Amino acid sequence: MRREASVLHLDLDAFFAAVEQRDKPSLRGRPVVVGGVGGRGVVATASYEARAYGARSAMSTAEARRRCPSGTAFLGGRFAAYRRTSDVVMGLLRELSPLVEPVSISV
Repeated sequence: MRREASVLHLDLDAFFAAVEQRDKPSLRGRPVVVGGVGGRGVVATASYEARAYGARSAMSTAEARRRCPSGTAFLGGRFAAYRRTSDVVMGLLRELSPLVEPVSISV
């Protein structure tokens, strides 16, 4: 046991996009935007490749489409897959410490 307290901050802001890239090899290395894909949709998350073009969470999907190049994958989201993956990640973290405090969007 450590004598000094430690705090680990794990930023999973691109989590949904990372799950898509993990599950669909054709998306790896490509810009990926997950969220509402309709005319009034909002970006839930953008991969780091899409962020390089200025796409980000909470931006309108229309704005993300203007900023990102053709070939960017715009996906509606697979929330059951994100939940399953999140459960695995949280389980691993709880093996390290019972003091895990997640803060996120509910899915």
